[in-house]
Amino acid sequence: MESRRPLWLSVAPLPLALPLNFLRRRTATRLNRFFSVVTVAATFLSSIFLLLVLAGTNGANIELRNKISGLDSHVLVRRSNSYETVCDVEDVSRRINALPGVTAVAPYVWADVQLQTASGFVAPARIKGIVPAQEGRATDINEYVSSHDVSKVLPAGGPELPIVLGKKLASRLGLRPGQSITIMKPGMSTRFYPGTVTGIFASGTLHDSELAYTTLGGGQNIRGLTATCVNAIAVRTADPMTSFRVAHLISKELGSEFYAADWSTLYPQFRDMIGLLERWILVLNLVLLCFSVMFSAGAVLLVIYQRRRELALLLTMGMKVGEVRLSVALVGTLIGLVGAAVAVSIDPALCGFMTGHRVISLPESQANISYIPFLPRAIDLVLVGILQVSVPTLLGWWVSGDLKRIELVEVLRDE
Repeated sequence: MESRRPLWLSVAPLPLALPLNFLRRRTATRLNRFFSVVTVAATFLSSIFLLLVLAGTNGANIELRNKISGLDSHVLVRRSNSYETVCDVEDVSRRINALPGVTAVAPYVWADVQLQTASGFVAPARIKGIVPAQEGRATDINEYVSSHDVSKVLPAGGPELPIVLGKKLASRLGLRPGQSITIMKPGMSTRFYPGTVTGIFASGTLHDSELAYTTLGGGQNIRGLTATCVNAIAVRTADPMTSFRVAHLISKELGSEFYAADWSTLYPQFRDMIGLLERWILVLNLVLLCFSVMFSAGAVLLVIYQRRRELALLLTMGMKVGEVRLSVALVGTLIGLVGAAVAVSIDPALCGFMTGHRVISLPESQANISYIPFLPRAIDLVLVGILQVSVPTLLGWWVSGDLKRIELVEVLRDE
């Protein structure tokens, strides 16, 4: 006894009713049902895999670009080509800040020191004296301290220098916030400065094992500089990928006695890695795009091949070739629509899960990236959805162009 046709199928136009009927479980043979399920699954798998790769490459690209600044700056300004003293720092900072493309300026002082614990353990380090509010705008230091505000862990004043240690450096010294530390500045006669650990930062970079922060006044005291002088000025730009232009403007504005170097000059490994990553992303996406299209196309062709008998019978019964071609194209549309819709709907949640659990973790030595976040983009979701629907549709229309050549006798004989 035949099952009753659903009302929605009965009132649907013939070109739409036909593909809906093809994909219904009750009206298909087991083999045809199997191919229908496989084609939808193939479209879903190819869509979700392509979306995950796009989200992963986008996340890796963003993570690597973020590391361009991190605890460093996009442009470093210093006197000549070495770390000589930059005095009249307020005037120099004002002139730099007025240039187009500059978003923040932060003077600082650095010194190579040795840190000693109360138990006598000593470790070499580089200490950086900063103005917390300015450093927070010029670099990403606020993202790496627990309070998310370096001003809170570097209070001004007090008998002892406030010190913020890198996570690995603090672990090596066995220190935590609240404990005392001694800063030793080697020289003709070693100088000692008492300090207190007021915070820990964790950037996931090599700075965690060698860098410590203090106030600008504390750094100037250790380095032996006056209140108007620093070693260098950190500059943040609106776009790190065009910071070399800002560096050129700074050099032109300040004259030959100053030297401005952008991150691509200071850290060529980042520049080379970003260029390599962008090329690999392009190649990988093109390859995955081709495989995704071929996967979906092959699945749709299987359905069309398995339905040759019905198509030949419909033509024999007088159905127009154009209507059959439209029906075949809509088969591809429905298959692509279902598979892509499911993939697009679950992709953000799946990316969030993979990012939260750090599914792809890397050694910190690899470009200073500890893991790859999966960051989906709306444009990728839209493009993949359009691709997975349009390709099977166009393919179904194109392949069914040979319907006029279908001979019912040959189809039945093949069956």
